[in-house]
Amino acid sequence: MTNENRFESHLEFNEFLEREEPKEVISKIELNRLKGQPQHYLDIEFINRGTETLIFTFAGAYKRDVKKTLPFYLAKGFKNKVSSSIAYIADPSLYLDDIRLGWYGGDMHNNLQQNLLTTLKTIQHICKAKRVIFFGGSGGGFASLFFSRYFNNCLSIVWNPQIFIEKYNISRFKIIDTYSQIAFNCQRSELGKYICTDLANHIKSKEPKNNLIFYLQNITDNHVERDLKPLCAELLYGEAFSKLNFEEEATHKISEYFLLHLHNWSSGHRPPPRSVLLQLLVTLSSDDSAWSSENYLKLINECDEIVDREKFINQK
Repeated sequence: MTNENRFESHLEFNEFLEREEPKEVISKIELNRLKGQPQHYLDIEFINRGTETLIFTFAGAYKRDVKKTLPFYLAKGFKNKVSSSIAYIADPSLYLDDIRLGWYGGDMHNNLQQNLLTTLKTIQHICKAKRVIFFGGSGGGFASLFFSRYFNNCLSIVWNPQIFIEKYNISRFKIIDTYSQIAFNCQRSELGKYICTDLANHIKSKEPKNNLIFYLQNITDNHVERDLKPLCAELLYGEAFSKLNFEEEATHKISEYFLLHLHNWSSGHRPPPRSVLLQLLVTLSSDDSAWSSENYLKLINECDEIVDREKFINQK
């Protein structure tokens, strides 16, 4: 079924999935209303193709524009280009006034990090998927890395992800203060009491089996200093960290489960080209042998060649 289905809770949606085992469903799960705020929903568009691999996508910041309407999904344009089962997850916090980014953290009346995790597990069970891919950048990269650590046989494809929410510059990142105040009625320094805001500790504290991270970082992005370097400093020690050069294009094996690819795609906090993300997602969702570090290195080199060709064509 492809018509919109409304559910009063995560539990009702999960029970629906168990009962119907739909091939395709567009769902709108009603969340508990915050005082003084409009009704908000968790929107999920789920396509069950019966494949061994399931993809979850998570969106980053939302640019409020009269031309745009919610829900806001990532990679909907890839729908007919990938052959695997896929679930597009929209961040419900975007329904709240003045919120452009919520990291899929929910609010004081909705424990989204726990409730959504249960729903993701249910979707995987319905698909009978043996492998799961989490796909997202920036704030969506934060959500991808957070939820992925609860899954075995899992791959995270993230680009320029945010890692330490509370530690960002106060004067430049008012978006964090706005979210803290509206969603939890707290200061940003208190946000960690309600949701996970530090992915370094989260990654270190969880040890799922065969759980891989493919981390793509634009080297001219300020998030290299704010997120990537502190993360690597916590995951590596001494000489291993000092050998990393974050200003050169290269691929580094941070650990057995963590591959870092540094590249200069464009200036600032920009994602890799769409062609690169599509190539990665199509290949890695259809061929699990590409999940090995050796095959991934070959694949990412092919993607870099795509970027170089596109730059050459655009310069002509």
